[in-house]
Amino acid sequence: MVFNKLGYHYPQQRILTLWEDVGALLDKKRSPEPLVLRMNTFDCAMYAHTNLIPKDFYMDDYQITTPTDVIGQHIHLPKWDLTAGDGSANGWNYEDGTFSPGMVRERIHAINKWNEIHQAESPVPNPYNNSSDPLVPKAHPYFGILAGHQESDCVKLWNVVGGDSKAFDKQYGMPGVCDWLGARTTLQRWFSDPIFNAGGVNRGLGITFTHDHLGPSTHQQLGLYATMLTEPAGSLWRNNETGELLYDTAARKDGGPTSWQAIITNKNGKAIDVDSDGKDDSHREFFLQYGDFQHAYQKDHFMALIKKVLSNQQLPKVSV
Repeated sequence: MVFNKLGYHYPQQRILTLWEDVGALLDKKRSPEPLVLRMNTFDCAMYAHTNLIPKDFYMDDYQITTPTDVIGQHIHLPKWDLTAGDGSANGWNYEDGTFSPGMVRERIHAINKWNEIHQAESPVPNPYNNSSDPLVPKAHPYFGILAGHQESDCVKLWNVVGGDSKAFDKQYGMPGVCDWLGARTTLQRWFSDPIFNAGGVNRGLGITFTHDHLGPSTHQQLGLYATMLTEPAGSLWRNNETGELLYDTAARKDGGPTSWQAIITNKNGKAIDVDSDGKDDSHREFFLQYGDFQHAYQKDHFMALIKKVLSNQQLPKVSV
């Protein structure tokens, strides 16, 4: 990801975005921006979280190699199912996370290998037909067929290498080839409940925050977090610059479009009175996200480092 016109960039940057924006971002037709979600008070949102990131973060000048095989979205303030929908693994709660495609393939390989060795003892049954048939990773129903970003025969290529995850990753696990084979989507529900002050006025939840709680030491310096803003009950949101309707269910199915800035009005585009004082509470909203620290390389510096390492016939321990 390139951060500015000077070419400051970071090869292992990780961000959140809406499903239908992924292709445009990777094709550089859409500028990346921090994800800002919105809910009206009393809304209940279904959050479909898909993990497309690598299962490992590789050592570079900033961090050591760490596993990032499972990530979640831990939301602050809205209501959720405490035992199974907190986007992490706290206390006695179930682990609420989403495996990376690489980890799904690795586990399938391990299960199939176990069954091959222990066929006469205690094989792990295939959950689809309760047989000992080998497991095979599936193409994601949306991202697995995203034109220009995944090969169409990834399952066939998996079978060609005999279901060996390491061999598959080496030959076909590159971005734009078959790195998303086995990608998973998990679901969470968030409810934005009203918060009333002493005057009986609903102030809502205001600004809330969601982030990966399963690899926070790595990801909170890499941009893997987002914001959910609570708007007045019954309000409508539009883009400040274009007037485009945000959260347009007629045009999109992923909750978009969204933006860091918006016009907040009543459903009919007219005045909205939040506290019943007869005054117009419609407003323009601009939300900025700040990180304590951001890894970055200057223009051309990172590739120059790679070339230097390769010239010394050493294998780089970085991701490009």
